[in-house]
Amino acid sequence: MLISTINQREIELSQMAKGKAESPEVQRYAKEMIEAHTQAERRAGGPPQGARQEFTQCERCGELQETASRTSESLEEQRGAEFDLAFAWAQVDFHRHAIELLEMPAVANTRNARLRSEVERLRSDMERHLREAEEIFCSLVQGQRQQQGAQQYGQQEGQRQQGAQQYGQQEGQRQQGAQQYGQQEGQRQQGAQQYGQQEGQRQQGAQQYGQQEGQRQQGAQQYGQQKGQRQQGAQQYGQQQQGRQQQFGQPQEQRQQQGQRQQEERQRQLDVQQQGRQRQLDVQQQGRQRQLDVQQQGRQRQLDVQQQGRQRQLDVQQQDVQQQLRSQRQLQGQRQHGAQQYGQQHGQYGQQQGQYGQQQGQYGQQQGQRQQDAQQRGAQQQSP
Repeated sequence: MLISTINQREIELSQMAKGKAESPEVQRYAKEMIEAHTQAERRAGGPPQGARQEFTQCERCGELQETASRTSESLEEQRGAEFDLAFAWAQVDFHRHAIELLEMPAVANTRNARLRSEVERLRSDMERHLREAEEIFCSLVQGQRQQQGAQQYGQQEGQRQQGAQQYGQQEGQRQQGAQQYGQQEGQRQQGAQQYGQQEGQRQQGAQQYGQQEGQRQQGAQQYGQQKGQRQQGAQQYGQQQQGRQQQFGQPQEQRQQQGQRQQEERQRQLDVQQQGRQRQLDVQQQGRQRQLDVQQQGRQRQLDVQQQGRQRQLDVQQQDVQQQLRSQRQLQGQRQHGAQQYGQQHGQYGQQQGQYGQQQGQYGQQQGQRQQDAQQRGAQQQSP
């Protein structure tokens, strides 16, 4: 019979929800349905044979049995929050179908007064249960949407934290690179100081060499003076010898040769003095040139070190800027991806809401049509 089928199927679906549902609202609703339909089944009892025959002739009454069976098979495969949402929608669909059957003329206008009263009471209860099921379904959909939004926010927050961690690691690597650069710069400066010390030692060696050259030149001058003194002594000796020769009547030819030798000796003395002065000038010029070269090399090395330091600073700054731009682009892409996902889910939720609204409109039209039919039946029953 129809009433018994409605009660039994509702009890079966609710018992399934009582064991599998996670939502407290769904569990409470399932418990309420079990109690309400158990009491309705007890009140209905066994209908008269005539009423059973009227219900058996209803062609659409078998649809409820098939709908309940398909719903049970579908719910068996669901778990967790998916089961809660599927059960709530199944309750909405089952109650709508059951109300349609209870409002059919063959059922609503049965000749048995007690059975007709039970049909009206069951329909009233089913309408109230339908409103509760619709409220629970809307609440679950909204909760699911909030949960999805929270999950998306958590994922985005996790991505942002991961990006921050990556940025921190990169920043640590940059700082480590800066420390290494500082150490290398300190080593280069230390090397420059060592080079300066070496250059100072070379300059000191050049000065010592200049002093030694000066001592050698001084010795050459002393040698020239001694040689000049010897030549002067030789001249004096020659004069004395010439005087003796004159006394003894030296020939004219010997006197000329002696004068020529004296002239050559004086010329050699002048050449030696000129060579000593020229050598002294050359040594001084070489020393000054070596000092200029050392100073030029030191200045050039300092300029090279400064240029390398500035270039490395520019490279580090450029790398920092590029890394910041890459991090910003990654975060921007993650935000855009999250926004797209949220927009897609929001659009899907809107489509579901639209479909649910269309179903609500169709159900409202059916309700209006049923009310008009009920009013017409009431008018026909009141007419003589």
